[in-house]
Amino acid sequence: MRKISKILDEMMTDNPRLRILKVASALREALGDVLYSKVRIRDYSNGILILECSDPMWLSELNLVKDRVISKMNSLAGEAVVKRITIRRG
Repeated sequence: MRKISKILDEMMTDNPRLRILKVASALREALGDVLYSKVRIRDYSNGILILECSDPMWLSELNLVKDRVISKMNSLAGEAVVKRITIRRG
């Protein structure tokens, strides 16, 4: 008998619409609540995550930590879900 968590992980991997939930969850965990509240996910495709941030100070902070965020997100997700993060002002 398989664990429900394993079944859900497989579903999220196979379904692009569900995969974004995995990415969003990993992003929130990697950024923390304060920084996560400053961004919006604009797009996610082929491992490229596009975020939008309206505050220049937070945008700068995100650019400084984005490599660590990618590493932490992939670790949390248990696979390489994000290859690159692009942050736009919006």
